[in-house]
Amino acid sequence: MLSPPKYLFIHVNKRCNLRCGHCHYWKMDDIDRSDYLSWERKREILREFSELSPGGGVVICGGEVMLDLDEFFAIARECRRLGLRTFSVINGTGVKDAAMAGRMVQEGPDEVSVSLDSHLEALHDRMRGVKGSFLMAVKTLRLLLDARRSHPGMEMRVNVMGLIFDENYRDLDAFHDFVLNDIRADKLKLNFL
Repeated sequence: MLSPPKYLFIHVNKRCNLRCGHCHYWKMDDIDRSDYLSWERKREILREFSELSPGGGVVICGGEVMLDLDEFFAIARECRRLGLRTFSVINGTGVKDAAMAGRMVQEGPDEVSVSLDSHLEALHDRMRGVKGSFLMAVKTLRLLLDARRSHPGMEMRVNVMGLIFDENYRDLDAFHDFVLNDIRADKLKLNFL
């Protein structure tokens, strides 16, 4: 007998507001949105997955998922109702203030990873193709961690998702120190480019 799947990956969109050199989503515009699964069909799939894999994990994917807040939060709510855990990676542009950070902690995924590629502002901004993206990502991380402290009992994990590439692999110790000791994120996840 086969084991049930542990994760379901569900896409929200195919567009992004950054211009990362390693990704193509910022070149897309959801022009084929009419072909996407309807919200009702997505709910059915989530229910079917919860029956197949009770307590399984749902990864909310996209380009930048927070460009479609209604669907992003609807998926997280439905998963919570079904007893599923939710995960997502965001780029840090959608959490601009304490109110949104509070909403994320209360209504968002169980685990959020914010893309951050370096402790050096210029290097991160160059990788993400938008000046100021480093400051937005760091601000988002701090806002989310502050919001979690302000909402006792809310256990959302706040991680950093970083890329390892030719310009930053020699600085991993400093990057690690920045993420875990300065920002105080729960975890640093690394992917090789």
